[in-house]
Amino acid sequence: MYYLRNSNRHVLFRALGLLCSALLTGCALPVEQRSVQICADCTAHWLEGPLLAYSRNLTPAAPVVHIYFEGDGQPFLRPGIAAANPNSSQLLALQLMQQDPAPSIYLNRPCYGVNTPPLTCTPANWTTQRYSTATIQQLQRALHTIIEQQQLTAAQLVFIGHSGGGAIAVLMAQKTQNVAAIITLAGNLDTDAWAQLHGYTPLVNSLNPAQQPQLPANILRWHFAGADDANIPANLIKSAAQSDTQAVFKALPNTHHNTGWQTHWPAILADLRRTLSEK
Repeated sequence: MYYLRNSNRHVLFRALGLLCSALLTGCALPVEQRSVQICADCTAHWLEGPLLAYSRNLTPAAPVVHIYFEGDGQPFLRPGIAAANPNSSQLLALQLMQQDPAPSIYLNRPCYGVNTPPLTCTPANWTTQRYSTATIQQLQRALHTIIEQQQLTAAQLVFIGHSGGGAIAVLMAQKTQNVAAIITLAGNLDTDAWAQLHGYTPLVNSLNPAQQPQLPANILRWHFAGADDANIPANLIKSAAQSDTQAVFKALPNTHHNTGWQTHWPAILADLRRTLSEK
């Protein structure tokens, strides 16, 4: 059974982050402390797994809640050598959530977001199995727990994912209720084509978003690419988006895989609010 509680370490991590900022500008913080430094006004939720989530501005009966999914981080140190800890150094999705005034939840994947992955985690969790059925099911259970505990059962959900988090957003939407929209930023929408492009090992134990059934027409699908992204190039995202008759694709100028998104994000959120209000 899943449970939800606020982390008692949240205040400590915030203090450490502020101390590091004040005394050791530029120091590299562990991911839990870095998360609190970025999202100082967030509430931390520890769920069974363990799985760590953060929330902002949640209120009971909120009409719309934005769910953020982070990218893959660093699954490999170099070709053939898996990382011991895959966490992202940028935490871009968490930074974008800080720009978002809407009620929001940042949902880490299992084995992500913690300073030391638990013993139940293996490199397969962030390499070939990074988008596995088991991962998606665990995230769905965790999201359901937060929604129930925070009295958000009537809320419309907007899934927002950067890079591999875009793949997670699309896969999560397949069997989640009340999804109003999906927004992907440099999303890995066709994992087979992406692996082939770079000569990477195929993600044989993962689901490929490009091979899933088309989602209902009432779910908005906006797929944004960085015009200067060499990791997941715009033409790769465009090709995957065009296979979905209801999807909208747009390449954003002066945007790379991990940079430039914060400049565009307020306008994208404003467009989203306007579009959802007109539905």
